[in-house]
Amino acid sequence: MDKVSILVKIADKEIPLKVSAEDVDVVRLSEKEITEKINELKAFYNVRDTINILSMTLLQLMVEKNQKIALNGNTPDNAIFDKLSDLESYISNYLKSN
Repeated sequence: MDKVSILVKIADKEIPLKVSAEDVDVVRLSEKEITEKINELKAFYNVRDTINILSMTLLQLMVEKNQKIALNGNTPDNAIFDKLSDLESYISNYLKSN
């Protein structure tokens, strides 16, 4: 599995990542969806604090994911859950260091 380096921008922070070549499109789509959710929540709640808006965005995305799982009667795929957890940890650590 070849790894490629990409730069992802979340809440005006650039995050360098190494991902498998086949995951690039999924990461880019996730980046786009996160940015859209951030902008939606910023406009609706008039929030400017980055930590608050990221927390609200993460909560909203996880609630939406869990609602879909509940509606479909499915259990979450552990690989996806692990990737979301890794992404959350990475973003959290990145924000703490900057």
